[in-house]
Amino acid sequence: MGEDALCVLGEYLKLYARLQTDVGAEVPLVRDAMRWAVWLK
Repeated sequence: MGEDALCVLGEYLKLYARLQTDVGAEVPLVRDAMRWAVWLK
């Protein structure tokens, strides 16, 4: 049972790391969009 939990945790950590990378890549685009949106007021 402990091995199953470690396997699940390992998969979770891989997915979490990938998600962090993907979201981190979007940060500059979101910042630019927010700067642009300020001018729409």
